[in-house]
Amino acid sequence: MRWRFLAAGLPTPRVQVEVADGYRRHRLDVGWEEELVGAEFDGLGAHTTRQQLAADRDRHNWLTERPWTLLHFTAVDVHRRHVRMVDTVARHLGSPRRTIMVL
Repeated sequence: MRWRFLAAGLPTPRVQVEVADGYRRHRLDVGWEEELVGAEFDGLGAHTTRQQLAADRDRHNWLTERPWTLLHFTAVDVHRRHVRMVDTVARHLGSPRRTIMVL
């Protein structure tokens, strides 16, 4: 996912961005701290049980109140819909996409 963002000419995201408010903290897969935009890669194994889904939604809401924009992507986005994925991130960053490699 990160490689797609870099290949498209988006600003370089930081990996494992920590967001904390004193008593609670979470890490984002990648993020752009100045713009408060994060992107998460959601694999099937880590997001399939009721408990995992509830924890994911709680985390998403908490981050949104901080006020991060949290975008979620899957393997389908990274491998088959990467142009749309990059365009979505670019809109949130206010950054035009310059180039994209299709593999």
